[in-house]
Amino acid sequence: MTDNHHTLELKLPSDIEKAIVGFSGGPDSSVLLDCLIKTLGKDNVIAVHVNHMLRGKDSDSDEEFCRKTSSGYGCTFYSEKVDIKKLSKGSAVEETARNERYKILEKYADKLNIRYIALAHTSSDNLETVLFNCLRGSGINGVRGIPYSRPLGKHEIIRPLIKLSRSEIEEYIKEQGLGFVTDKTNSDTHYTRNFIRGKIVPLLKKVNSGAEANVSSLSDIVSDDVDYIDSQAKAYFSEYITESGFPRDKLTSAHRSISSRIIVIMYGSPLEKKHVDSVLDMICSGKENAPVILPGRIAATVEDGLLKMQNEADVTEDKRLEYSYPLSFREYTEGFLISDKEENIDGYTLVGYAFFEKEELDKMVVRSWTTKDSYRFWKMTRNIKKVSSSLPSSKRKIRPVLDIQGEVVWYPGYPQRENPGEQGGKVKTYYYEKEAH
Repeated sequence: MTDNHHTLELKLPSDIEKAIVGFSGGPDSSVLLDCLIKTLGKDNVIAVHVNHMLRGKDSDSDEEFCRKTSSGYGCTFYSEKVDIKKLSKGSAVEETARNERYKILEKYADKLNIRYIALAHTSSDNLETVLFNCLRGSGINGVRGIPYSRPLGKHEIIRPLIKLSRSEIEEYIKEQGLGFVTDKTNSDTHYTRNFIRGKIVPLLKKVNSGAEANVSSLSDIVSDDVDYIDSQAKAYFSEYITESGFPRDKLTSAHRSISSRIIVIMYGSPLEKKHVDSVLDMICSGKENAPVILPGRIAATVEDGLLKMQNEADVTEDKRLEYSYPLSFREYTEGFLISDKEENIDGYTLVGYAFFEKEELDKMVVRSWTTKDSYRFWKMTRNIKKVSSSLPSSKRKIRPVLDIQGEVVWYPGYPQRENPGEQGGKVKTYYYEKEAH
């Protein structure tokens, strides 16, 4: 170790006193550990190494290097082994490794009650990430690149080297005489990110040597703009959202960037552009089309002028049965029963009753409701679809309307129509529903 206390210009929170460092032993994390120890002191820096067990003896050698290096500094060191190959079952290996690293880093931050977890990403990493995101078709968030900080549970990930390029890191290593380990897989250009690093970035830097700094500046500008648009979308969402959904007309009248974000807010997590576009096409069609099925079997639907997000099973289940029968006091195969008996009937639940004249009953039809059905009660004309929306899907799809010559006179569970006429020869009508339904 050198006694030269020259440090790079790190980007650090003003209140930082202690930090956990994700220490892989590579050039970037070796520089980060060195600079943070010089800035915060060895007693305030904890190095944490995760051995992914992916490279056999090389993985163990890297772990030993990190242990000895930390011991040389006199700082606290922790290491853990995770069999990533076994855990990932050979699929999404890099993502699994990253997730496990974060879990372990968060565990030690919890254990030691340290807010900040420092990672060694550089502006070169940011350039590679932006290029990678653009090539795979990500949205504007992909151009934001690697953020300087983000929450991790009750802690905060920070990246003190994010404004520094790889060449600045290499220069510091030479100047300070720092040791480091090299992951041989980083030179394998069969991996897309390594190909971008080894083949594409050098060509870009021939066009403009300031590529890293310029893309970092672009990421900052995009981040500010995205944050502003996001805040406007959240405010717009809060203003117009209802318990039943978001008004279609407010989506069609808003700028597409706002409408797109509201769809994502309602969905609850990021969506690919193709999914957002499909929902927007449905919204702008002006029709209540078939639902758009999104990842996670979530169905986006437009009902009564409102955009809704529902489980696909609920939407499918909500397909109403179609039936029409002359009224008779009997059990219907759809799962309901109409009776003229005064007593309760075992195995059924009473929904309601109404009174009609005998001649009305002779003309009455029991049928499934349609989206156009309505009738007047409580001094207001009510749409059956809207009235039934509060019912569980399993009940909504079987509950009938009672109809006389094409006019709805009763939807069980609600009052019969207003001004029913003379009620001589009253007959009590009960509607029952099996509890199983």
